[in-house]
Amino acid sequence: MTSDQWTKYIKSKIDALNLTGFKVRLWVSGVRGLHLTHGSDEVSIHIRGKNLDILRKLGDQTVALLEPVAGLKNLTHSYEEVKVELNIRIDRQRTAEFGVDASVIGQALKITLDGEIISNYIENDKDFDIRIRLPRANSFNPNVLQNLMIDYKNGNAIRLGDIAKVMRAPTASNIVRSHHQQTA
Repeated sequence: MTSDQWTKYIKSKIDALNLTGFKVRLWVSGVRGLHLTHGSDEVSIHIRGKNLDILRKLGDQTVALLEPVAGLKNLTHSYEEVKVELNIRIDRQRTAEFGVDASVIGQALKITLDGEIISNYIENDKDFDIRIRLPRANSFNPNVLQNLMIDYKNGNAIRLGDIAKVMRAPTASNIVRSHHQQTA
């Protein structure tokens, strides 16, 4: 099977998936060992889109579709490894109602998660910073962070959970971009 025949065969299989809103490009380049394509392998398939869940599923389907093809090896896609991140979405309407500035929320979260040096301790000739922060075990717990009190306007305070959604969300551990779009 020639490269062009293989490309047409795989393209027909991908077209049969009827991927709405996705553009799939497939190419094989010329000289073995000389890589002139956008990828570092002899065959690169780029599936572009904005939805990480759909890209992950399409990547899994593409790998499964290509596994039986003789001669192909080391089939992977860029969304196989998933990590969980802390996701905080500020409710702009609620913050406006209370007059809370986003920078105040950001500063409170920075102190809570990264800590702030409040003093130092000197023992013999060594200087140790004293940092105040939320214990690491609670740092990425949405339930704990929702109860974080945010100071605003004249000493008033409001719970972070009252003005923002705090959740853990899966995300790709490595996002590959092609032409400024995420690819699987």
